[in-house]
Amino acid sequence: MINKNDILEALRLGNLLKITFTSLFSGDECSIVCKQPWMIRTQNCDNNKLVVWRSDTDSLEDIEWSSIQSWKNGGKCGSSL
Repeated sequence: MINKNDILEALRLGNLLKITFTSLFSGDECSIVCKQPWMIRTQNCDNNKLVVWRSDTDSLEDIEWSSIQSWKNGGKCGSSL
């Protein structure tokens, strides 16, 4: 089980994350590098979805918390992703 608060804290600190999740649309496993969207200042772990900014497409992605399989904190520069 993932710790939602750890993910939200890493995003709040401005870190890049690699999140692996199951797409609710296709059922495929997806891995994306993402960060906290500049237009969203706070998120609540009680919501059903996590909203992130995708680095590969420069767009928002909403991820259902229950679909997240794993995540990795890459720090400020993302060098370990």
